[in-house]
Amino acid sequence: MNEEIIQIVRQEIIKNFNMLSDEEKEIIRTNKGTAYTSVLKKLFPQGVFEGLSSGEAQNISTPKRGLGTR
Repeated sequence: MNEEIIQIVRQEIIKNFNMLSDEEKEIIRTNKGTAYTSVLKKLFPQGVFEGLSSGEAQNISTPKRGLGTR
């Protein structure tokens, strides 16, 4: 894929990530390394995520939903 296009997509991802609430950012961080993120990576062109900081979980409590509430 064209490097210029990859750079444009990276910038859009960064912009959109920065617009998320802290709770939404934490959801992304806590799912790092899960099957969910592995599938999402398959949707994007190879190389889009290279060089982007994945960040570490900030331990912000988020309300549990679904089966996790039991």
